[in-house]
Amino acid sequence: CTGFNKLLILRALRTDRVTSAVDEYIRSSMGDRYMTQAPFDMEDTFADSTYSTPLFFVLFPGVDPGKDIEALGEKLGFTEEQGN
Repeated sequence: CTGFNKLLILRALRTDRVTSAVDEYIRSSMGDRYMTQAPFDMEDTFADSTYSTPLFFVLFPGVDPGKDIEALGEKLGFTEEQGN
């Protein structure tokens, strides 16, 4: 019985355990890099943007990227005093 077959059986018998089993299956068959998210880096994200591919933030309650955006703007020389 393969790991995937075990997932199918688990799905049929114990749906409450499928999420953790899928996590374990992916980690064992493909590696941790597919399940571990790198920390968000505002500077790298800004470097990937252009005038035709702007940054777009989906906000959730309790999440405010404003301070990070302002800190990066000051670091790059974008300030209200300079008008840019």
